[in-house]
Amino acid sequence: MIAEKEFQLLLNHARSRVESALDPSIMFVENKELKTLLVPHKGFYIGIEDSSGEEILREGFLKEDLRSILESAEITIENTVRKLKHNSVALTKIQTSTFYLTIVYDLSYIQNPLHWDENKDGIYLQWGQDYKALYLPYQVKKMSIPKIEIMDRLCCWEAGLAASLWRKPEGLCFRIICQTFPEI
Repeated sequence: MIAEKEFQLLLNHARSRVESALDPSIMFVENKELKTLLVPHKGFYIGIEDSSGEEILREGFLKEDLRSILESAEITIENTVRKLKHNSVALTKIQTSTFYLTIVYDLSYIQNPLHWDENKDGIYLQWGQDYKALYLPYQVKKMSIPKIEIMDRLCCWEAGLAASLWRKPEGLCFRIICQTFPEI
C-alpha cells in the first residue's frame, strides 16, 4: 500500500498529464519522486466524475506482476486521454471534475458472492471467457444500495448479462483488494 502523500502526488500527476494532453498550452511538470514508486500490484484505474457526480469515464486494466505504479498510471492516462478526445469531453469539464485513482493489489476468489466489504473492497465478476465486469470501491460507496442490488447491476449493466447470473456457480466472483484515493 502507498501513503496518502504518494497518492496525492500521483493524482496531481494524472490530472496535470490529462489536462496538458487536452490543451498543450497547459504546462506539465514531471515529479521525479514518482519514478521510485515501485510496489507490486495487479492493476490501475482512473475514474473521473463531473461536478454533479456523474461518471465521465472509468479507465484502467488488470494484469499480473506489475511493479512500477508510474508506468501503470502512464498507460492508463494515455488511454484516458484517447477516450476523452474521442468523446469530445471539454477541458473545462475535466478541470471541474473529481479524479479517483485505484491501485489493485490483488483479486481474491470468493465462493459466496456477497462475502466482500462494500466499505473498502471492489467486486469483479467473470462469466465464462467473454463476460467480465467490475465495480471499484468509490463506485460501490456512491450507490448506497444492498450488495444483492450491486451484484444485479454488475451482472446486468456492466457485464451485459441477465441480472441474476452472478448467483449461479458458473459466475466467478472476486474481491478486489485495492486502495482508492479520491481527489480532495
